[in-house]
Amino acid sequence: MTEHTTEHTPAPLPRRRDIHRPARQRRAAEPAARPTTPRLGRRAVHAGVPVALTVMALTTGVVLTGNSSASGETRTAGSTDQGSSSVGTIETGTFGIVSPTASATTAIVRPALSGAAGATSGAVGSDTAGSGAAKADTEQAASKGAAKSAAASGDEALSAAQEALARADQVTTESLGVPAKQRKAVAKSAAHLRDVVSDRSGGEAASRAGERTALDVRGQGAADVTDATEDLTTLIEKTDTSAISITPAPATPAEVLDAQAAAARKAAGSLKKFADDTEGYENGRLASADLKGLSFASGESLRRDAAEQLERLDAAYRARFGEHLQIRDSYRSYESQVSVKASRGYLAAVPGYSDHGWGIAVDLNGGVEERSSAQHRWLVANAAKFGWKNPAWAQADGRKPEAWHWEYRP
Repeated sequence: MTEHTTEHTPAPLPRRRDIHRPARQRRAAEPAARPTTPRLGRRAVHAGVPVALTVMALTTGVVLTGNSSASGETRTAGSTDQGSSSVGTIETGTFGIVSPTASATTAIVRPALSGAAGATSGAVGSDTAGSGAAKADTEQAASKGAAKSAAASGDEALSAAQEALARADQVTTESLGVPAKQRKAVAKSAAHLRDVVSDRSGGEAASRAGERTALDVRGQGAADVTDATEDLTTLIEKTDTSAISITPAPATPAEVLDAQAAAARKAAGSLKKFADDTEGYENGRLASADLKGLSFASGESLRRDAAEQLERLDAAYRARFGEHLQIRDSYRSYESQVSVKASRGYLAAVPGYSDHGWGIAVDLNGGVEERSSAQHRWLVANAAKFGWKNPAWAQADGRKPEAWHWEYRP
């Protein structure tokens, strides 16, 4: 007997996936196609379902439906939206699908979302508002600082400060009718400006315009100087400018000479009477009423007309050399002439014939006695404008040279 053997092909073992996760039957009520949803990892799905549901409910306004693979339990909550009778369900487990019948967020999700959203928006809004306010304050401070720094450059600030200080000096030291209280306020403001310039420049306090080149201010320092300058300028502008007098610069020696010479010419006519008054008197015996003492030389006197013109000559001489004419001898009485003759012999005139006895001659020192000196040359050039001369007999080529002897011959 022939033995037949039938070969049996072993059935394939079920795949591991089929054993541990049998294929599910799609429910008939489930739509044919799922909406396109990002696929998430299994662990992320199970761990993040509540969060995902919250986000989707907030953004789409619908309820997610799904089956629980663990317990199969379904939890249902009624909608609390007013005017809606729809009921939505949320099931834990696998990622659910969008329910086509849901129209509102459930009462379970809505309060949680509202609280979370409120807390989040409040925190973000608070931080944003705080940072915005801080930023605004910073920008405002920066803009103020920049505007103040740009108000004036260092050179402009110093130039304006020096000008204001010069005007303040006029008010405080050269004013005629400005009230004391107002002058004090200007002086105080000027002192403050000098301190500000000193602090900002690192140099000494400013006062006059000549000190400007030693100072240097920039940026905020320039703005501070500008502010102090504006305060001082405001005070100065409130003063009575008509009460401010500016003292002119001192006259030059040439200007003084011209002025005194003009005065001498003007007075010459009226002075002639004093020469006539001495007629009838003897030399060295003039009346005291016809003599006049010299203001710049104590104990010395001359005839009135000669004395007045010598005063004018002395004023011009002092402007040029900074000192008065030095008088050694002026009017000599008859007795004085006798004494001088006895002591000087040939150099002195015969008593009763000396020009000193008529009160119209002087002997000078202080450099005038030297013909080469600047003082002597100046007198040679200018004394005649006042009626005074070194007579011919006393000059270098005269019969009795005396550089110090000068006579009034109008």
